Amino acid sequence: MLNKFLKYSVSILLLLTFSTGIMTAQDLSTHQWKNRILIIDFDEANQKNYIEQIRDLKAHQAGLHERKLVVYQIRDDKYCIGLDDHSKWQKITNEDFQKIKKKTSSNFSVSLIGLDGGIKKQQTTVFSTNKLFRIIDSMPMRRWELREMKKNK
Repeated sequence: MLNKFLKYSVSILLLLTFSTGIMTAQDLSTHQWKNRILIIDFDEANQKNYIEQIRDLKAHQAGLHERKLVVYQIRDDKYCIGLDDHSKWQKITNEDFQKIKKKTSSNFSVSLIGLDGGIKKQQTTVFSTNKLFRIIDSMPMRRWELREMKKNK
């Protein structure tokens, strides 16, 4: 009886832990002061701009990592995190993405969110990594990060 109770308790605990992880994954505020966010919002996976954007970002993953940039892809009412071709898209249940989607009526947009959680740049064309990195590198928090990295060398 005790063994059955333990199995049941562990199952419930794992379920709660897993479901909480999914819910907080799309809560963009969990990234505040830890990560910058790049949101790619598109209608069709084979869309030319989307393919070009992902290809450009994949070619510069070290720069994305160095700048603490997390990429979210949004398609219709689902999202995934990262640049890989994901088969496990998750349903959007949070208002954060909806607020960003309302700011543009285009079938393709890219939004940069800073460490403070504010939208720093949004455009409806491909966001070149050179431009993206220049914008991030000019931000006060990034300049502070660069100074700290120099000090610690």
